[in-house]
Amino acid sequence: MDTIIKCACLIALNKSKEEILLVRTHDYEKFYLPGGKIEANETAPQALIRELKEELLIDIIPETITYLTTFKGLAYMQEHIDVELNCYTANWKGQITPQKEVREVKVIKLNEHNLIARTLVKFIKQWLFEYLKNPN
Repeated sequence: MDTIIKCACLIALNKSKEEILLVRTHDYEKFYLPGGKIEANETAPQALIRELKEELLIDIIPETITYLTTFKGLAYMQEHIDVELNCYTANWKGQITPQKEVREVKVIKLNEHNLIARTLVKFIKQWLFEYLKNPN
């Protein structure tokens, strides 16, 4: 049986500039979506709220959480493990401040593929650019 890591992730886009907010942890070279693993006792939105509070010190406003899509691919730096990215948009309160394992937070152009984890590049090419053209 294949291992699948289920995650809740924030898609924070500047649509007009085609930029996205990404994070990088202490251990990894590439950037990926803020968020993290969904625990057994929580929903994806609950995980999103918890992870972003723990890692970025921001408070997600629950009533603004909007589901976008779910995307599957290889986990970053774990070639035999799949990741399921449950992607949301949301508003938040507070200033983004890297905490715990997050080393850096950066707004990156969607076409800067050399900075972005491979599965996220695939997601950008297959889904996000289409979403930017027609978000409904």
